[in-house]
Amino acid sequence: MGTAEGTFYPVVDYGSYKLFRPYVHRDIQAYIDIMAEESRQAPASDGALTIGYQQITARAVAQELFIRNYPSSNRTPQIRSLFNLYKLYTFYGLPNTPLFNYDDKKIQPNASKGYQAVLTYRDPANSAYLTELAAFMKLVNANGGKLTAEVEQYRKTHFPIEL
Repeated sequence: MGTAEGTFYPVVDYGSYKLFRPYVHRDIQAYIDIMAEESRQAPASDGALTIGYQQITARAVAQELFIRNYPSSNRTPQIRSLFNLYKLYTFYGLPNTPLFNYDDKKIQPNASKGYQAVLTYRDPANSAYLTELAAFMKLVNANGGKLTAEVEQYRKTHFPIEL
């Protein structure tokens, strides 16, 4: 059971489903793995990120891979929805942990370090998500690490918020 701002909600412990992995199809195995990580540690709570930026990218890449490998799975719509949330976390942050500081418009130092580390150690060519992140970080770095009008327009064009 989880709580947020006076509201209770159920939290499914997908880790407990791992014992069924040998008896289900590969897509459901991958789904259980992704969701077990989500239930082990929620990515956000009360408008703030609760995991690090490298973890955000690792989870997003796993979700992207699921969508690519299992396009006709009955779990793909759920993973696609989750992946869209992770893009929001990646390129915007959340109200209490925005990607760019509200005051000086600079990118969060941990985000910059985390994203640069991921892009150094993982080949963006194998992932459309990482390719998008690399292009975004190149633009952010070219703008002094700040949320300029150019960066904001790029973000709105390439990563529109779809609620």
